[in-house]
Amino acid sequence: MNNLDCIHLTGVRGYGHIGALPEEQALGQWFQVDASLWLDVSRPGETDALDDALDYRYAVAAIQDTIATARFALLEKLATVLAQKLLAESRVQQVRVKVTKLNTPIPGFAGEIAVEIVRGRDPLPQSLPGTERGAEASPVVTSPVAKGKDTKRQEPDQQDFNPPPSLAGKGAGGDPSAKIVKAMYTDGACSGNPGPGGWGVVVYFQDGSSHELGGAAANTTNNRMEMQAAIAALEFFQAHPQTERITLYTDSEYLRNGITKWISGWKKRGWKTADGKPVKNEDLWRQLDFLYTPSVVNWQYVRGHAGDVGNERADAIAAAFAQQRSPKLTQVIAS
Repeated sequence: MNNLDCIHLTGVRGYGHIGALPEEQALGQWFQVDASLWLDVSRPGETDALDDALDYRYAVAAIQDTIATARFALLEKLATVLAQKLLAESRVQQVRVKVTKLNTPIPGFAGEIAVEIVRGRDPLPQSLPGTERGAEASPVVTSPVAKGKDTKRQEPDQQDFNPPPSLAGKGAGGDPSAKIVKAMYTDGACSGNPGPGGWGVVVYFQDGSSHELGGAAANTTNNRMEMQAAIAALEFFQAHPQTERITLYTDSEYLRNGITKWISGWKKRGWKTADGKPVKNEDLWRQLDFLYTPSVVNWQYVRGHAGDVGNERADAIAAAFAQQRSPKLTQVIAS
């Protein structure tokens, strides 16, 4: 561990509905993530080849999308999930993640609150400051910015921003993190193509219960909503890790073929198609590639509107969000 190098990702911002207060869940707020990733960069340092280097866009997309889709109450939980996602890259051996809540809803307090954690595969290296065992999770309170300095925050571009998904409550079904996922159904819908869109996910557990997710975008396409549904499903799966293999069902041949057949060629050609054109929806393909683990996820095509219960339910959720309605997302508990 002592001979590892460090890559820093600083100032990554995302808008999400994370917090213990009702107004935080309802209105949302901005978060900033600063991450340090320890890995060996000697090979890309010698070859200068993109294929040998860590793809920063993957990591940034994973951070921003997690903030946008999560509904956690605590910063500690968000920081932990972000660390898990960054460690999903096999070359990364250890991470330090600091999550800052930029607008703290505390009366009379104009500063910021942050949580910083360190996670890794191996024992923490002694050479890294602040990584003593007692310092693995340390809430940090930042003082207000000194008077006279510009405190205006520049919000990042929100084009094609997907509102956070509605999540079924824990209710009688208990915590989904304690369940084993058996299958996932995803679907997307769009009115106008491009136009208002929605996506839906149905997660089935081995005990017979289910968990539903959904979201919307103001101006998008059907293919992007199909992809966004799959991204949300894989993120949910990553947040509740298991070794058991699952099947992800989609009625989009574009999505299934893209992730299982075409993407390897796109990456070799620098995200170009066989005829040299830029790959459409590259940003979402990169997210899917980052999240997809072939050893545990099997992609399966299912014909749409053919009576498959999971597909029909995912379609209904997506269609409702595309029509700017908020469907009731439920958990069905096994008897």
